[in-house]
Amino acid sequence: MKERTCYVDQFEYWTNQGRGRGEFAQYRPWLTVFDAKSYAGCDRIWSRKLRRVVHLLSQGEVNAFRLLEWRSNVVDIREQFPLDPINTQDICREMKLRHPSVSGRNVVMTTDFLVTILNADGSLRHEAIQVKDKKETLANPRTNSKLQVEWRYWQRKGIRWSVWLSSDFPQIAIRNLKVLCPFRNQLSALGESDFELMNWIAREATLGCPDLLFAQADERFAVGSFEMSLQDILKHLVARRLWTFPISDKLITDSRLGDFTRRAGHDC
Repeated sequence: MKERTCYVDQFEYWTNQGRGRGEFAQYRPWLTVFDAKSYAGCDRIWSRKLRRVVHLLSQGEVNAFRLLEWRSNVVDIREQFPLDPINTQDICREMKLRHPSVSGRNVVMTTDFLVTILNADGSLRHEAIQVKDKKETLANPRTNSKLQVEWRYWQRKGIRWSVWLSSDFPQIAIRNLKVLCPFRNQLSALGESDFELMNWIAREATLGCPDLLFAQADERFAVGSFEMSLQDILKHLVARRLWTFPISDKLITDSRLGDFTRRAGHDC
């Protein structure tokens, strides 16, 4: 196999290898953390919803992915999605912009996330998202021109495109999702009867001691073949969306048991 490159003239080769193709568990990102020049800020996250490992190339992408995956109406997320270079080169010529290149060779542009969303009527729509760190970044002339090309690309396809600024992310929600993510995507075999027991334990605790601080909820229980603290039980239930918590308003670690409530559905 050829050494991994992202040049336009090798786009067909790498798409034939499956890069940037597929959906859900079959999707393979155009770029992976192993293709990045630096591993700083990169992360690989196993997603139960997508049934695969997701490759994220910055801390901003990690946080954006957690926010997206948490949404019930988001059914698929394709990271590092490649833009067809025939179209991007055509747009650059039309806009009289220089196409992104390395050492004089045009490279394939990518969008950080192509998201599939389930509408209320059961239909699907797509949204494309590019993540940047802060508003000042957008003022860079070269960055701005790339974003213009990307916006025009998705406009031609009739797909909504937006820039997310990681500096604007809801920080309380981000911190809570960082805590919940390992429980949401844990690979251990917890069955329906285990969750029924966890639900009963949580119900008795939250009704009996609503003012108890979460940090003090360290009593341990046998759940199937596991031993769990009440804290971990509540994290499991919230992470799987069996229980609710004001995730954007209060840190789980600063909460009381009365902040947790049971929900009727299970839509994770």
